[in-house]
Amino acid sequence: MWLLDTKTITLSQQSDDNVRYAILSHRWGNDNDEVSFTDIQHPRSMPRKKGYDKIEKCCKQALRDGYKYAWVDTCCIDKRSSAELQEAINSMFRWYERAGVCYAYLEDVPLRRMEESEWFTRGWTLQELLAPRVVQFFDNAWKFLGDHKTLLIEIHEATKIEPGVLQKTMSLHNCSIAERMSWAAGRRTKRIEDRAYSLFGIFQVHLPMLYGEREAAFQRLQQAILRTSEDDTLFAWTGVTETHAGLLAPNLEAFRDGALLQTDASGPLLRLSGSDATERSIGITAKLIPWHMETYLVFLGCIRHEDGRKEGVGIYLRMLDEDNSFARIEFSGVDLAFLPIPNRDSLLFLGMIELLTPCKRESWRTWAVSRSISVRQLPLLENHKECLKEKIYGFQVSTPADRILAYPAKLPGFVELLRPSGSSQASAGVSISDVSKRENLIWAVDGTFLDRGIVGALHSQAHPIRDIHFGFDHLFNPILYIRKATIIQRTVTIDSFLKWANSPKSLIASLSSLFISILPPYAEQNDTPIQEAYFWNERKSYRVFDHGDRDFWAIRVDRKKVVELCFFPEVPLWLKLKRVPTQYGMVWDITLEAEKTITQILEDVLPGLKVYE
Repeated sequence: MWLLDTKTITLSQQSDDNVRYAILSHRWGNDNDEVSFTDIQHPRSMPRKKGYDKIEKCCKQALRDGYKYAWVDTCCIDKRSSAELQEAINSMFRWYERAGVCYAYLEDVPLRRMEESEWFTRGWTLQELLAPRVVQFFDNAWKFLGDHKTLLIEIHEATKIEPGVLQKTMSLHNCSIAERMSWAAGRRTKRIEDRAYSLFGIFQVHLPMLYGEREAAFQRLQQAILRTSEDDTLFAWTGVTETHAGLLAPNLEAFRDGALLQTDASGPLLRLSGSDATERSIGITAKLIPWHMETYLVFLGCIRHEDGRKEGVGIYLRMLDEDNSFARIEFSGVDLAFLPIPNRDSLLFLGMIELLTPCKRESWRTWAVSRSISVRQLPLLENHKECLKEKIYGFQVSTPADRILAYPAKLPGFVELLRPSGSSQASAGVSISDVSKRENLIWAVDGTFLDRGIVGALHSQAHPIRDIHFGFDHLFNPILYIRKATIIQRTVTIDSFLKWANSPKSLIASLSSLFISILPPYAEQNDTPIQEAYFWNERKSYRVFDHGDRDFWAIRVDRKKVVELCFFPEVPLWLKLKRVPTQYGMVWDITLEAEKTITQILEDVLPGLKVYE
């Protein structure tokens, strides 16, 4: 480490870590005006340079304060040596931290108010404010203005940095990554790469410098932080676009509001999986909450504090293709979701009340699905952009029905979709827009998957199938939850079954078993658990088998296929589900048709003809 002798203003190389020295923090002028490592070795040329005056005044101040040595970045680094320059930049935070005192020279004060000085807008001066134990401020005449304690109000106004960090009573490393990034947002450096390089010490990373990489330097910095930190606020940035749709931010300005974010004491909710972060993609494991069509909400392990409120923070991910690839998106004009803080136990409970899988359900079939996915970091391709368009997948009921219901059906808040004329009331969580009754359209809106996944139902007295409840599973495959008509009126209906599932009694369900033991409403009196499989009929291929003593079917459909199912072989009844375009987007069309006999076909073709059998 090269130091200046404060008496002779000459260089002296020191290897002793215990040597005492003062250090200068200043705003660089033009390169031709600053005294370089070469200049300081030729004393005759130094006085002719504008930058020599602050070096001389720094050394005089250090000598008065009892320091034999001083360090100034312009002349104490041999920038001709790339190895020495790299070592200096990776060591600079530590050098400022070890200094006995830091002199912050504000060249534009008192020409302007201290808190408006350009010194507070430069990238390198951030670590020069935070690292030293003592920071003393001087104006352009080297008049003492005060230190980091006496000028706390002015410094906080200029930087918005936590007062405890400024007073050195709180470690800056206790602040979240997003908060630290916010301190640097808006600061400038002569070279774009230095915006990232000046933060190495603040985030405790060591990286090689590659001048010429421009914005890629900030990406490398974030990747290094990601490998060594478990702070999810790294992903809590704003400014998502098709060019920047990954987990890592495009620039420091994306963290401008990061000061409001703190890490959650319960730890991170996103974890690296597979290979580490690369320029192409980042593999993570996280709980994905189905939020809208092929769109997932992912809670981060951080909290936003604002106006006395605490809110959970989430980001939106959209599926790009079948290779488990995702991109971050802006959803409904928002790229960061602020929601009531989620209770992790309640998310697990949602898995226990999921009713859209037949018989043997696996433990991963929950609404908060823990998945290992890949989030693309590169700009999106043309075929990806199609995936980012808003999805309106819903349902269109083409079969005649007595009623079409918005969910929750026959539960508190029940409202019919085909409401009486003049009524403006709509079911919470379901969008019905201005759809005409003839179209019979219904679809899920933001967050309804978190509730149950069922978006509506049709009810008919004309078919052996009485109710069809329709919705989506966590992979956005269509689900049909069907109740058949029975001669004997049963106590258990689909609605009472769902209502019971939302009651505390359903906590006896256990995800650890292949068959979940549950307590149906009609068994409450004698407390006899009955296997869930009791309720379900079977589906094999396109034929749906009917067990006389069972009431329900659950049909899961691949979202890329068309399905035709045949019920009741003795009186064939076909249920057809296919995607069709409407003025609102693609929807799933539900059609229920009875297969006609030869007699019925002849009577249709030849009206008035009476066919005798």
